[in-house]
Amino acid sequence: MIDIHTHVVYGVDDGSRSSEMSREMLRQAAAGGVTGICCTSHARPGHRTFPMADYREHLEDLRCFIREEGLDLHLYEGCEIMYTSVAAETVRADALPTLGGTETVLIEFMPETPWGMIQHAAREMTNAGFGVLVAHVERYNCLRDEASWLEELKDMGCLLQMNADTVLRSRGFLGDRWAKKALKAGLIDVVASDMHNLTSRKPNLAEARNALKREYGEDFARLLTEENPRQILEGPPRRGNPGRRSRNGW
Repeated sequence: MIDIHTHVVYGVDDGSRSSEMSREMLRQAAAGGVTGICCTSHARPGHRTFPMADYREHLEDLRCFIREEGLDLHLYEGCEIMYTSVAAETVRADALPTLGGTETVLIEFMPETPWGMIQHAAREMTNAGFGVLVAHVERYNCLRDEASWLEELKDMGCLLQMNADTVLRSRGFLGDRWAKKALKAGLIDVVASDMHNLTSRKPNLAEARNALKREYGEDFARLLTEENPRQILEGPPRRGNPGRRSRNGW
């Protein structure tokens, strides 16, 4: 598996607080079958400067640890960009790391962000030449209220990521029905852990993958946790769904 959205680099955002915590997060991820991790620390262009020097120093420290431990794990650069009006120009200036050094960026918004702003951001970033992976789409109130806007984002060329916790919460009759519908309709391209620590937001991609396999089948689980994340780092990912998908698939 490739975990394309994580906060495993210590000391640069609200993710891992120490080298020791990061090392244990990496051990647990590798034990669960993760072989690639994008280290997507938070960035907010125009509001604070991304701590590139600290980020890369701590990332290299973790790469050294992986070599010493003999873990089958590769760490990719990246960041989770809170969209602002200067996001595109900041990425173009090489002031923020893209996902694995590709032309794809991970973009997030505040939960209450209106659809018009999300739509504008998607157009601006794609027009600037970037591929857009929208982080944890389940968090945005407007997208939960109007499912067709997920389709519009995909028609614009955006890819959509859901958190592993959300997949796990969707299980059972009383689970998150919105998440179930989005997955079944083929609207989600990637599932990632968004891990921050070892407790409340832990390395749980393996658990989510098993839940996807039980609910939707092995091929679908592999697509969202292996194939699509890998192809984001190598080229355009293919789309897929466990059943039929249409504009009225809900």
